[in-house]
Amino acid sequence: MVGRRHPSRSGAAASGWPTASVPRRLDSSLGTGTGSRTTRRLVGGRSGQWPAVLRRGPAPLRSLTPSSPALVPRGALHVHALRYPCGMHLPLFPLRMLPLPGEFVELHIFEPRYQRLFNELENMELVEFGIPCAHEGQIRRTGAVMRLVNVSRREANGRRDVTVKATGLFRLESLDMRDGQLAYPLGEAADVPDWKNWTLDEDCRAVRDTLVGLMIVSGLDPKPLEQDGLIAVLTHLERDPVQRAEILEGASLEDMQLRLKQHLELAVQILTQNPQDDANFFVN
Repeated sequence: MVGRRHPSRSGAAASGWPTASVPRRLDSSLGTGTGSRTTRRLVGGRSGQWPAVLRRGPAPLRSLTPSSPALVPRGALHVHALRYPCGMHLPLFPLRMLPLPGEFVELHIFEPRYQRLFNELENMELVEFGIPCAHEGQIRRTGAVMRLVNVSRREANGRRDVTVKATGLFRLESLDMRDGQLAYPLGEAADVPDWKNWTLDEDCRAVRDTLVGLMIVSGLDPKPLEQDGLIAVLTHLERDPVQRAEILEGASLEDMQLRLKQHLELAVQILTQNPQDDANFFVN
């Protein structure tokens, strides 16, 4: 499913390790970006019991379980999963972002291995790829399934500006980033098919309604938050990529709802603060 190749074509196997640049607010290197130009929509997902062991050579380094933060260290690391429910082979482009389904992101592709990835996408040898959230040299298990939408500019050296769209979510089960052996990183991933069914619970809705009321009083547009989809609300809260990942890595829907509620409560606190001495900053 995820990362499948076009049925009428054959393409080279994918994998390697990334650097791409993103126009405006997103940086090309892992862990330095701050955002992206997006079109907001809905989202959701589920966590599961999928243990894996990270190895460099034969020696296991760490066991990945739902109770761990599910971080994959950056570097020449080969991760062997023990079990892959709903396993999918997925070309990966780790970046400091976590697009949510329906969001569009603009990227500038300049590194040769990712030029190859996008050549295959343009030639329809690949249908999808994944963006796992990367931060401070580590890769989280939560990522976005992406599709190429448009190539807006191309240079003679292969560099190009592209628009991609998030169409789903995945949980990363294993990661292969062998330098010199793979064209770009490859991962085994489990699809998250039920993200569309995630909703707010009663507590989340109560805090969300309080936030909507405060936004109206403050002259802000609350309409994007007036939805019951958990990810619709998360998308419009403008959380950073790591915060998004932390919420979506809850062990259950109830856990994710609790984590989202805490972020809603923080937004309420911020809106109820008064600027210090009429200045343009807040005490906290």
